[in-house]
Amino acid sequence: MEYLFSPTKGKVTIDEAYADIIETLKDSGKDVELIVGSGSQQQETQLKLVTAIAVRIDGRDGYYFLRYRKRPLQNAPETKINTETLESMTTADQLKDELRKRLNNNKQYPVLRIHVDVGRRGNNRKLVSEIEGWLSAIEYPSEKYPKCPYLCYRLSLSHNFQQKQ
Repeated sequence: MEYLFSPTKGKVTIDEAYADIIETLKDSGKDVELIVGSGSQQQETQLKLVTAIAVRIDGRDGYYFLRYRKRPLQNAPETKINTETLESMTTADQLKDELRKRLNNNKQYPVLRIHVDVGRRGNNRKLVSEIEGWLSAIEYPSEKYPKCPYLCYRLSLSHNFQQKQ
């Protein structure tokens, strides 16, 4: 069974997280935006991957869930960014499928964005157009650093957070 961590709810199953998000969408008369983003940190022999599902309400409030995974070590920055982006896309696809199933097409879906750790000024700037093209080909809008500081900040904190599993 897969678990996520939420600072407000603690350790939850993926189904509990989906149910909480669906409840927010059903109960809220507010603007709800979903952002999925992944970050990674190299450890001795592996890559620690952290994926966040952030629920932003009216552009200022919200909550999030974190998932921790480990992958084989990847030394090339391009490979790390591609792994993070693919993890985010996979998570976003799963979330979108659950929204379709559980909302029964009775509610307009919120904006679902993917956050990527590339920007026009950083070391990974040469990857911006590649990643943007990849995401737009599958119809996901992207947010790049530093446009979404809340998620970036939370992901950076989560690297130092001990996994609770």
